[in-house]
Amino acid sequence: MEETSNYQKNTTGNPISRFFLNNFYIVLRDEIKKIKPQSILDAGCGEGFTLARLQKDKVCKKLEGMEFLDTAIELGKKLSGFKDVYEGCCSNSRL
Repeated sequence: MEETSNYQKNTTGNPISRFFLNNFYIVLRDEIKKIKPQSILDAGCGEGFTLARLQKDKVCKKLEGMEFLDTAIELGKKLSGFKDVYEGCCSNSRL
């Protein structure tokens, strides 16, 4: 299975990186809960690590993701089991 740089960042064993990433998710969750959304679309969701974390934290009823890279979508569905990730691009040009 091909790994992406986002996958490597989210699965690192480095304790300092894990500390900062975990704090990011805590702050994100707390800020999202303040606005009480009914749904969230994560455009450029990569492998869905953030979506899976938000689902675990029960921040809203509906979570979906959109990602350009097939590799990231495939990897995310295998790892997190999060199924509501769709292939898409936010513009007409591909980088």
